[in-house]
Amino acid sequence: MSIEKCLRFKEDGFGNWDDSAKPTTPAQMYQYTKNQNNVLLQLASKCWQPGTSYSIGDVVSTSSMGGYFARCTKAGKSSDAEPTWKKDGSTTDGTVTWAVYRLVLADMLESLIAPIILKRFPVGTIIESEKNVNPGTYIGGTWELMPAGYVTISAGTYTETQDGKAVAYNFEAGETYGEAAHKLTVGESASHNHTRGNMEITGMIRVYNEFNYDNNTANTDAFKGAFYHTGNAEYPTNTNQVGGKLDGIWNVNFAASKTWTGSTSSVGGNGYHNNLQPSRAVYRFRRIS
Repeated sequence: MSIEKCLRFKEDGFGNWDDSAKPTTPAQMYQYTKNQNNVLLQLASKCWQPGTSYSIGDVVSTSSMGGYFARCTKAGKSSDAEPTWKKDGSTTDGTVTWAVYRLVLADMLESLIAPIILKRFPVGTIIESEKNVNPGTYIGGTWELMPAGYVTISAGTYTETQDGKAVAYNFEAGETYGEAAHKLTVGESASHNHTRGNMEITGMIRVYNEFNYDNNTANTDAFKGAFYHTGNAEYPTNTNQVGGKLDGIWNVNFAASKTWTGSTSSVGGNGYHNNLQPSRAVYRFRRIS
């Protein structure tokens, strides 16, 4: 089948209807319309059409085939809606049967481009995505989904200053570090102490006792330690004759303090504190081959 030339409306002289000297004739408009229809039919013959009769050997394609084409293996009439094409298989369309094949050119292009793309992602490459889709399905190669809960950190030696001293941390590629929650040890806690405090006790009591004129030391020894006598320690503050005996009444002051030793009572829940940095969760894949 020869391909008819597509006439151009203005350039080929079919748009001169407003030219009074040489206007476009009805015959010319008919010729132009017929040409456009024939060219369109030629183009459409290679595209699948609804409700169209096809013969064995006819070849069609559509944009939905994505690099495939269909060859008619059983003549008939196509359906009113485009069928779902079974790639690399047979598709029934109304009374027509199609064999669907992949374009050789598409296969050639894919075989040439795929290795070039994959070379851009060598083994050990990590890809992040919010979609759980293995890169092997669109890049090639073998990829593994990395364990949940891990972030990445630059490999090598990191040094920082702590209390005026340089402290180095070594990170080896492929190893894992850190924890999501941590319980502090005594050595990790900030240096501190707890004051137990003391208690001061002051006041005065009045002691009534028989006064011993024969042993003033006994009178004085009665007030020792936290207790002491105001005034003359050898004689009572007041004396009374009671039952034929001379008794004494001492005003005794006291001042005492108490300092506690040992540990305070325990507080705190002994739990873990959150170590997580502000994060956004993604799926992370690593190429292994």
